[in-house]
Amino acid sequence: MNLSPNYPMNAYVQASLQTAAPTADPHKLILMLFDGAIEAVHSANEFMLNQNFSEKGRAVSKAIAIIGELASSLNYEAGGEIAASLGLLYAHMTVELLNASIDNNPEDLSHVGQLLTELRSGWAAINLQQTVAAESAPEPHPPQTVTGSYGKV
Repeated sequence: MNLSPNYPMNAYVQASLQTAAPTADPHKLILMLFDGAIEAVHSANEFMLNQNFSEKGRAVSKAIAIIGELASSLNYEAGGEIAASLGLLYAHMTVELLNASIDNNPEDLSHVGQLLTELRSGWAAINLQQTVAAESAPEPHPPQTVTGSYGKV
């Protein structure tokens, strides 16, 4: 998926994202952020290889902005060490994207794309595990009603 302004499907993709986001659950929103960041990094890599440096800069800026949103969504109180580690990883990816853009280094862009892809897979697996657990949980039994005689009271 290419989100450059010159791509014919861009209007459709943008409309699809705008309608999906307001109705998505928080887990799905994070997946959408990962997808957007991965796509932006991929686009930046293509633009870099084609020496379209202005579009490369826009794509890198978009990836950095999305990673910033991922970082701001972290709950450090509830997430503890995991949230802190993710925060550091997001900061590292931001620096790596900046350096890749300055040095025109596609390997660094690819590395960030791989990290984002791995994080997305892990995030998707969390929801899958929750879904499986919810589906395998026993259904609660309805309360039983007792009818009949209780004898002399």
